[in-house]
Amino acid sequence: MNQEASLRRSRAIGKGLTYFFLITGSLIMIFPFVWMILTSLKTLSESMQIPPTILPAKPVFENFTYAVTSLPFVNLYINTIVLIFFRVLCAIAFSSMAGYAFAKLRFRGKGLLFGLVLVQMMMPSQIFIIPQYQMLAALS
Repeated sequence: MNQEASLRRSRAIGKGLTYFFLITGSLIMIFPFVWMILTSLKTLSESMQIPPTILPAKPVFENFTYAVTSLPFVNLYINTIVLIFFRVLCAIAFSSMAGYAFAKLRFRGKGLLFGLVLVQMMMPSQIFIIPQYQMLAALS
């Protein structure tokens, strides 16, 4: 009977610690988003002041209308959709062909090529941002 109570108590403590760390982690993760929204409601001088204030003195909603009217969002969305469409189309076509070749065919260097494909898939996509920007800037 004593062991059972001790086991229940240790499970409850473990569960409590798990919830504590999960809630703490989620608060840490959500803080930048809350800060971003609160800062977007401040005036420019209020958002740049040191020490920073958490809540805006008087919320300014005109910042949102200025952001929407200052950029051509429709053109940006169309460019993004076209770029992603062709990227996905090419990825599906080439990945399915490569997958079939690696799964069904036997050829020299298959292990090396498969290793190169895996290395390329493991690279973080952020390292390709600058070359992609340079390519798109050269097109315009």
